[in-house]
Amino acid sequence: MPRPLELAARLLFATMLCGGLAYACRFQLATAAVPAIRAAIAAIATDFQVLGLEVSRDDSQESLRLRANLAHPVRIAGRTLYPFGWAHGTSGWMEVRLTLGGMLSHALLLVIVAVAWPFRTFTEFVVRMTTATVSAALLLVINACSTFHAELRNLIVDTHPDGTVSFALAWSRFLMGGGGFAIAIVLAAFAIALARGTVGWTQGMCSGRVMGVR
Repeated sequence: MPRPLELAARLLFATMLCGGLAYACRFQLATAAVPAIRAAIAAIATDFQVLGLEVSRDDSQESLRLRANLAHPVRIAGRTLYPFGWAHGTSGWMEVRLTLGGMLSHALLLVIVAVAWPFRTFTEFVVRMTTATVSAALLLVINACSTFHAELRNLIVDTHPDGTVSFALAWSRFLMGGGGFAIAIVLAAFAIALARGTVGWTQGMCSGRVMGVR
């Protein structure tokens, strides 16, 4: 277990390093994630059709912009909502934006914690960062997809007929209210523990084989 001052210094350095790299590469990271996010939205938000998903810099705001339409008529609270263009003379789309900072923040925290925590061997660090990178990518896609889905649902209805908040909206609010950061820390701890356990088990197996040869 690292000393508090040592851990604080490591976290500060990791924040400056990873934060700077993430800021410099934010457009590339967001663009690379677009295909996965689009596929996840198509799989989860089946009531909606994605018309466009791209990185936008309009109005001095850096964001990921989603344009969507209803995929088919949807009946909610006793009324039927029709997609834009369903009837003659109607056109348009729904639009939701997610700032790049908000999109990357949870994944960035995961990587920062993984980088900052001390490691015993370089192999352990490589295994840890491989696990952390994959986890961060999945967290980014899941968070972005769930936020877009919740905001699209929020555009057509805020609550169910019985007055309860929809699960999609509740999950999105949980992530934005600090839940996403808690999940990031848990995933970072998992990557650290997995790497240490894997390397320790591998070293133990190698040591056992050497002793057997002797």
